[in-house]
Amino acid sequence: MTTAELTNSSPVIQRTGKEKFAIWFHQNRFWVLALISGSIQFLFLYFMYFPPQTFETDNDIYEEIQFVDNVRVKQPDVEVPPAEGEIRKTDELKKEKVEDQRIVGAQNPFAIGATPPVDLSPGVKPPYTPEARSAGIEGMLVLELVVGEDGRVLRVRVLKGLGHGLDQSAVRTYYSKRFTPAYKEGKPITVKINVPIRFQLI
Repeated sequence: MTTAELTNSSPVIQRTGKEKFAIWFHQNRFWVLALISGSIQFLFLYFMYFPPQTFETDNDIYEEIQFVDNVRVKQPDVEVPPAEGEIRKTDELKKEKVEDQRIVGAQNPFAIGATPPVDLSPGVKPPYTPEARSAGIEGMLVLELVVGEDGRVLRVRVLKGLGHGLDQSAVRTYYSKRFTPAYKEGKPITVKINVPIRFQLI
């Protein structure tokens, strides 16, 4: 039997459409995947830079314009910190939006069984002001201090004032003081204490 006869006698393989497509895809898969990837990237960039915006009626357009026109940019709330020595009495104190959590959680050391802080400069007293001295002002002034774990004074408030500049004098003096920290179970803690100060003319 000749070669031509063998070729003619070989069975013809009939392939289905899926098989033909699979063979074609396998042969051209690089270009197909490149085309699909490019199309996806083009669509992504197009919709990112040109988002569709449609209005069904003229009223929709008018409402959109009105909305944009009424938008106002809200300026952030900025609270100017008080100057050193500024007095903020209890009945005038504005509740701060964000406050040091150490200050918020500070308690009286005697109420929680802690050792109280000790003033490291007990001899340093708030000076009399000329105004108070000339007016003959005497009496008891009471401060509320928050003393931190490192002995620094974190906050000073006037609970009972005398005026004539004595409140400011006391606040300035105690902001500059240092204390030994309060201790509870061997660890330093932040506490809140009241300090009475007597002003007396000599």
